[in-house]
Amino acid sequence: MNPEMKLQIEQRQKQLQIIVMAGIMSLVAYVGVAFVLIRQGVIEPTAIPTLLPPVLSTIAVTNLLTAGFIVKGLIEKARTVNPPADRLDAYRVAMIVGVALRESSGVIGLVLTLLTGSLLWVCLLCVLATISILSNFPTRSALENLLRDSPPIA
Repeated sequence: MNPEMKLQIEQRQKQLQIIVMAGIMSLVAYVGVAFVLIRQGVIEPTAIPTLLPPVLSTIAVTNLLTAGFIVKGLIEKARTVNPPADRLDAYRVAMIVGVALRESSGVIGLVLTLLTGSLLWVCLLCVLATISILSNFPTRSALENLLRDSPPIA
């Protein structure tokens, strides 16, 4: 691999790591905001339909599970992009979409916490979202393999 391509991989890896860490930091912020609001007594449980928490939490968990498949599909699609250097951009899009989808589960946890007054929702869903985000942490070898793989024959 030529030195210019190695430099592009290194730069893209750093960008992707920043994106991943920003997503995780926002999840930490959701937990922090909920904690402060509950601690100060600002959040009081409201009368909500009994089915709302299980339905929203199911949506959040389903979102985490499907995000993995969506990202995998986007990465496979990125492998078909030519020239190979442009695959890095397609991979970046896949990672951004993955972080955003997973982070939305943390938002659902925050909403449930604001509705119920229980920190359990935001903590649980943000931890699951963080684990899910970290499961696709961008590595140098993944980027190198992306550039090395040849597109499938149509």
